[in-house]
Amino acid sequence: MRSADFIGPSPDMGRTERSANPMKLPTSAMKHALRSGGLVAFVLSLLPPSHLGAITWDFAQAGDTEGWVAWESEASGAVIRVPLHSETVGGVWRVSPRDFAPGIRPIVELISPPIGRDSALFNRVRVRLRVLHTQPLESQITLLWKNPTNKNHLGFFINAPPRTGIDHITLLKSQRHTYTADWQEVMIDSVASKTYVRGDKIYRRAWEGELLEIRLRLSLSNPSQDVERPEEIPEAVEIDWIELTHAERPDSETAPPRGEEPHPVGTLFALPLFYPLELHGLDIGQRGRPVAELGDLDGDGDLDMAAVWEDWQPRTNSGSAGWLCAFNEDGRFSAKVRIEQFPEIGPIPRLVGADLLGDDRMELIVSSGRSLDLLEPSSAGWSVARHIADEAIPLGIGDVDGDGDEDIWLTEFDAKTSVRAVILLNDGEGQFDEQMALAPELGEFDWFPMRLIHHVPGGRRTGLLWGGPDVGSPHDYMATYLDDHGETIQEYLRVDAAADLICYAGDLDRDGDTDMVAGRAVASMAGSVLTGLDLLINRGDGVLDKIAWYERGYVQQDVVFSDLNEDGLLDAVFVDRDFRQPALVVNIGSKNGVPLREGHYPLQGLGGTIISGDVDGDGDLDLAVLEQAVRGGGSGIYILSNQTKTDD
Repeated sequence: MRSADFIGPSPDMGRTERSANPMKLPTSAMKHALRSGGLVAFVLSLLPPSHLGAITWDFAQAGDTEGWVAWESEASGAVIRVPLHSETVGGVWRVSPRDFAPGIRPIVELISPPIGRDSALFNRVRVRLRVLHTQPLESQITLLWKNPTNKNHLGFFINAPPRTGIDHITLLKSQRHTYTADWQEVMIDSVASKTYVRGDKIYRRAWEGELLEIRLRLSLSNPSQDVERPEEIPEAVEIDWIELTHAERPDSETAPPRGEEPHPVGTLFALPLFYPLELHGLDIGQRGRPVAELGDLDGDGDLDMAAVWEDWQPRTNSGSAGWLCAFNEDGRFSAKVRIEQFPEIGPIPRLVGADLLGDDRMELIVSSGRSLDLLEPSSAGWSVARHIADEAIPLGIGDVDGDGDEDIWLTEFDAKTSVRAVILLNDGEGQFDEQMALAPELGEFDWFPMRLIHHVPGGRRTGLLWGGPDVGSPHDYMATYLDDHGETIQEYLRVDAAADLICYAGDLDRDGDTDMVAGRAVASMAGSVLTGLDLLINRGDGVLDKIAWYERGYVQQDVVFSDLNEDGLLDAVFVDRDFRQPALVVNIGSKNGVPLREGHYPLQGLGGTIISGDVDGDGDLDLAVLEQAVRGGGSGIYILSNQTKTDD
């Protein structure tokens, strides 16, 4: 906060303009209204904005943003966008920009609730705001919107389909603006579909069909200059009201769209407790890529956390990466972390860990390139206990041969076009000289190892899912298992889901064959946009039927299955990275194999990879969720304490 530098009016000044009697008009205004439109026009002029053909959000209730959310804009240059701290007090929505960071511009993006009206009903947006800063800011304001044209796109500037005579489609309109500490009414008007030419390109602005949402992007710095000092960041943006209207249609709407009601919170877990970490840039992971583990790092019997971090500087197009260790102190995580760096930065960092040396501590295998070492912790840091492999990446860790020791799964690259899955068997003393390969009979395809199979069917010890060539739908997969006698079992699978959407493979309904969970995606010219989750249930003959499970949401990481309430059925948890209501979603297993929704546990940021373990030492499985950024802060970890034992 820089309130001492603020030279504008106090936060409460200026509110009297709207809270005073709206019926009181100067005589000259009354005469002008009567001359220009008669009595009806005069009466309309006396009414507040919501009755002038407008949807108006006035933020009148304390603590209620009426469905609007505030985020750092993707145009800021930040690698990790952060949700912005905001509050509504005294009829004003106050939003704090991100704190100063080199190379990052203070650009606030205000995102409306879902609107669901015909775009033709509106052609302008008005907003009453002020920016609390030491001096006026000459910059710009941009209106952006979502409609059927970019519903399945992540952006607002897209390439037009071929052979349309258009190069690009835009869903935005910008104008210059000078922000001041005094209240201002800003209007972006004449918003309509339009084709125009700039240089040698033809553009089409698409304002049509159902208006899904609008956004106001407030650029709070000079776009031609870098932000170099913390005092250049404004203290806050205050919004009095936002109005969506049409200049010529005075159709009133008394109840503006407010978005969805909050999802019901469950009771199986306590609400998430967030523990900030002093190092920003936590890698939250992607589907099928391990980046974090829970295990005892310091020998005190508590589960600590090791996770990948990345620090990328967009200003210099450079950075560093490594892993951090966060320590559990009686169920609470300290902000102090131990940091290690990768010797080189690889494209896909991975981290797996377990007690590999039999010393009751977690060792790590980390991968930044394709050279793998087994690392053991000490008070002085990490040291290389074993060199594991070259030209390989870790898939996971587990007891493959049933001797009680943790073995290592690798993907090994024999040549540029050849890969194989290798299991390194632990001899009980941390030596991994014996190895075995688990591969399908290749037949006509070149298969590639994708992920370990969890909850393998009965009579089988461990399994691996392989993907075939992407030659259209349905897609071909292969599950290979080791049975209790060390023999390979092979299961051919066919399913309507691409490999990059698979977020679980295993026998989730416990009927003896391999099922999957996949993200539902809508293809677009900008890539796939995830819109929910499907269960892919094996009929028993290798064909997997699709069952709609989670209708909406953005699930970027794996779905985690485990028996959380100790009823013998597999429960499922995942993070829904919906920017309006991000949450950990818990689903309780049922006898028909379809987990049923138990509740949403709200997160302060978008969340990330889930790892499970008995963090508080009470005998049941708790959950840890990685987080890149929260409102007003940086990276950290949520802990959700399982209440099963507590309730007993």
